[in-house]
Amino acid sequence: MNKLRHTIWILAIATVAMACLLQETSFEASRISISIGSFFSVILSRK
Repeated sequence: MNKLRHTIWILAIATVAMACLLQETSFEASRISISIGSFFSVILSRK
């Protein structure tokens, strides 16, 4: 369970980093990152 949580956080950080690289659509990307972040939070709170 701990490794899964670690992997999910790595994916979330990588997603945010990728969104930061896409500066053309920074607002859209940040909105998507927030959506993914809250989705991961729901998964983590269930585990």
